[in-house]
Amino acid sequence: MHDILCLPKDMLVEITNRCNHQCIFCANHMFSRERGEIDPLLLHRILQEGYAMGLRRVGLYTTGEMFMCKELITHIQSAKDIGYEYIYTDTNGSLASEEKLIDIIQAGVDSIKFSINAGTRETYLSIHGHDDFDKVVKNLKMCHKQKQIINPKLRIMVDITVTQKAEAEVKQLKRLVMPYVDAFISSYVRALPQIGDDTLFHQIKTVEVPAHNISIPCQMVLERVHVTYNGYLTACCADFNHDLLLADLNVMSLQEAWTSSNAINFRRRHVNNEVEGTMCHGCSLGRYIPYAPLDVLNNDKSME
Repeated sequence: MHDILCLPKDMLVEITNRCNHQCIFCANHMFSRERGEIDPLLLHRILQEGYAMGLRRVGLYTTGEMFMCKELITHIQSAKDIGYEYIYTDTNGSLASEEKLIDIIQAGVDSIKFSINAGTRETYLSIHGHDDFDKVVKNLKMCHKQKQIINPKLRIMVDITVTQKAEAEVKQLKRLVMPYVDAFISSYVRALPQIGDDTLFHQIKTVEVPAHNISIPCQMVLERVHVTYNGYLTACCADFNHDLLLADLNVMSLQEAWTSSNAINFRRRHVNNEVEGTMCHGCSLGRYIPYAPLDVLNNDKSME
């Protein structure tokens, strides 16, 4: 039995939606939503309100590259000073210089995940759109070195999103990175529910693995807070285009937003498996199904 009124323990924040790569399976570069990063004062307030609600884990990333956020160190320090027990991050690793890695480890980050989506330089270029494979592996090794010096408890992970292009290289990548990581994660790409059949994404052959589709009710909707860089509560970490907005945190507290009728009703729809007409329906089936953005903010796209 799912409790739609229960408070979550985890929060994921889009500190920026800017990204320096154009991965073939990612919707980031396919949308025109305004690019930016979260205001430090707004995030500090949301972090404080989340902690008061009982949140103890926070991820500082969603749709963008974390190292493109100018205030990344400030955000990590804010979360650490407030008392968050686990601060986790995700990066493509191309901007993870030694200086930046030292800074975030010293600031108190608990986990760094490198997204490396191929096992060779050539395939990496065809997937990421940038010839950064060797640089990223070098930066991963540097991260491991600084972990030993600064914080041996730091958790380093590598994640590969598997497309047909890279399916044969998963084991090769794992052998390459395992001496430097605490965990290696592989997951098969799904059809993005935001992307229609007439777009670039569906011209790319991907590995179809139905088991990797999201089941309804989605635990992310029920158990984790998701915040966009411009201060909206959204239902999903993959809401690239503001299709699942639930509340405006610029005008209400996080507690008010999470317990608002909009948010509760949407969680109820998940529990009752009544997600037809929303982006979640296509996500659950692993394909694009036409949908309308949630109407809770009057579909006012001008706010973006």
